[in-house]
Amino acid sequence: MTTVWGAFDRFLAGELPLEELVDWIAGTPALADVLAPDELRRLRLIHPTAPDAFRDATASVAAIYETHRPGRLPRDRAERIARGMLAGDIDSAAGTRALARLREQGAGWIPEAFTGLAAALDDLPEPSVDPLGDAPGFAARVTAALEVARRLRPPALVAARRLLDRLKE
Repeated sequence: MTTVWGAFDRFLAGELPLEELVDWIAGTPALADVLAPDELRRLRLIHPTAPDAFRDATASVAAIYETHRPGRLPRDRAERIARGMLAGDIDSAAGTRALARLREQGAGWIPEAFTGLAAALDDLPEPSVDPLGDAPGFAARVTAALEVARRLRPPALVAARRLLDRLKE
């Protein structure tokens, strides 16, 4: 089951499309137990095809999140990503990059290992201008990417465990 804050975080992180957020809001009666009536009404009025819908929805969701969980979004996001990595629900390379970005945005409590691991992922061979015209090169890049991801997964998971331990303190 997706929590209210998990769904809002995924939307704010760009992982949940606006249309899916609107559907989730419409299909989640438990929101009435968590949000104030005016907050819920504001969310239910979001229409994905309206002008500025994404901008307005982002502002509303961010304001509601901050009202109920002041200053918690970075920690909540880091915890969600680390747990997802350990559970196998979030790809370790994608999670590593996301946690490195959070650290770069000021979340210094995220282990620095994520920055180094993300940099190693960035060291993959550059794609050619025309991947279809360079099938052997494309295959080599895919093989290299898979090897890097395989090699970096164990230290990324160790760092994710360390992060969760830090968040418990």
